[in-house]
Amino acid sequence: MVKGEIEEELDELEEVLEEELKKKEELDEEELKEEELKEEEKLEELKDGDELEDDGRGGGGKRRKRSRDEKEKEKYKEELEKKLKEKLEDKEEFEDKLKQELEKKMEEELKEKKKRNIIKII
Repeated sequence: MVKGEIEEELDELEEVLEEELKKKEELDEEELKEEELKEEEKLEELKDGDELEDDGRGGGGKRRKRSRDEKEKEKYKEELEKKLKEKLEDKEEFEDKLKQELEKKMEEELKEKKKRNIIKII
């Protein structure tokens, strides 16, 4: 009977942890999507500013000017990728910490229950 109670409490703790992890993941996903949308808008604005010039081959062909904007876009894109990687790493670290905390709590509760059971037996 006591073993069943312990298992029930462990199941409840697992459910709570899973719910918290899901909430955290949903928030992180929303934040990432918002950031990606903002970044895409900024990149579109930079693209709109591109200019064309004669390609030098005759025939009226055009090519895009290599401007500072293009270099800035690449730099900006690299920074965004770096930020996204950092956020993913932070998310993974957070999840690991939550799992460790849950395991600790579960172990502590098991120890407490065992102590109580021993006391009841005595």
